[in-house]
Amino acid sequence: MKTPWEEEIPEEWDTIPLKYLMDIRTGGTPSRSKDNFWDGKIPWVSSKDMVSKNIGDAEEYISHDAVEQSSAELVPKGSLLIVSRSGILEHTIPVAVTTDKVAINQDIRAYIPREDIISSKYICNVITGFEQPLLEMWKQQGATVQSLNSVAVAETKFPVPSKQQQNLITDFCSENSIYISSAIDAADSLKEALKQRRIAKIWEEVTHSGSKNSGRKETNLPWLGTIPNDWMVTKIGWIYDIQLGKMLDESEISGDDLAPYLRNKDVQWWSINTDNLPEMDFSESEQSKYQLKNGDVLVCEGGEAGRSAVWREDDDEIFYQKALHRVRPTNSDQVPEFFCYFMEFAVKEGLFSSRANQSTIEHVTVEKLSNQKIPVPPLSEQEEIVQELSECIGEIESSLEDLNKIQDLLKEKRQALITKAVTDQIDLSDWQPPDKQEATP
Repeated sequence: MKTPWEEEIPEEWDTIPLKYLMDIRTGGTPSRSKDNFWDGKIPWVSSKDMVSKNIGDAEEYISHDAVEQSSAELVPKGSLLIVSRSGILEHTIPVAVTTDKVAINQDIRAYIPREDIISSKYICNVITGFEQPLLEMWKQQGATVQSLNSVAVAETKFPVPSKQQQNLITDFCSENSIYISSAIDAADSLKEALKQRRIAKIWEEVTHSGSKNSGRKETNLPWLGTIPNDWMVTKIGWIYDIQLGKMLDESEISGDDLAPYLRNKDVQWWSINTDNLPEMDFSESEQSKYQLKNGDVLVCEGGEAGRSAVWREDDDEIFYQKALHRVRPTNSDQVPEFFCYFMEFAVKEGLFSSRANQSTIEHVTVEKLSNQKIPVPPLSEQEEIVQELSECIGEIESSLEDLNKIQDLLKEKRQALITKAVTDQIDLSDWQPPDKQEATP
């Protein structure tokens, strides 16, 4: 198996399979039914915790009993962690070095270095520098969930300079990428602020809280407050017809009445995918029931429940399955885009969440959607609000796109720097970390 650095490293460097450089361990999940397993102080690392190159904490903690009586594995400080199964492996290999003892679940593999030979931080930099070619080498083929082939990872021959050189490379990469990483983090903060501004602007418009009209009335809804006197508040089901899609039936994927249908994943915020759609049978009566019309709003029942988009096509050959609600205005006084903006606000602010856990949304049922109250301005004001939001959010989206481009360039620069450093393409013979430079007379 040819490695991406094979022709770039110095000839005098050894290349050794990872399995001979590090001991490999896998983890597991303790039983959720045993409370004493989840009342400890040991960080239990899963893929969602792998957001930094240094890791010593996690969202969940387990006890020593959990480690001793389950498949969860405790690994020492200085271990290399690699996510081995997660959707993020579609484009990224999350990798980190532990700063303390942690436990890992089954989606993480730990690589414990033989410290006289190899440095975890050095290997971490090699993987970061060659992330995309390694991802292609290591991907598990045919898996239903994105995962890495553990044998391919273990068999990969890594470049092994002296420990002194490894440490020098690690220090150089850390020192010279810190400013790039800070700039990337600053862009993330700006993006989050823009996203919050988007929701705030939507709330301001769909409640008309910025109206100069002083005539307002109380709604007795905590999330809504007061609205202009000429607005009303009603249940969604009173002004929109809601129809859940057709149940997918494996026996109906062939026949004389095949037609393309939309799935949950085809409906994203404000966009609908119509490429490479699957097909199933829709009888004549089902076609009239599940056929989309220009101006329908599609609402996801599960997944990111409530995610919505407006269908603005005249193609009457597109249908939808049960994972989606079709929401259709019952009269011409409703603007579908206004409803879609309201849904974005409602989902992001947790209006469909259970009272017990505002952060969890499992499903938006027909009943829940029908009973949700919505402010309803006169038609002319709905049109004005949609126009105002379209212009403002267009500017926000343009700024987000610019920030994404800047981040991509910064990440490319950081990766190129690390790639050159770990393959000895940067002369580090006279380089010293800043703290040593200051100490040199």
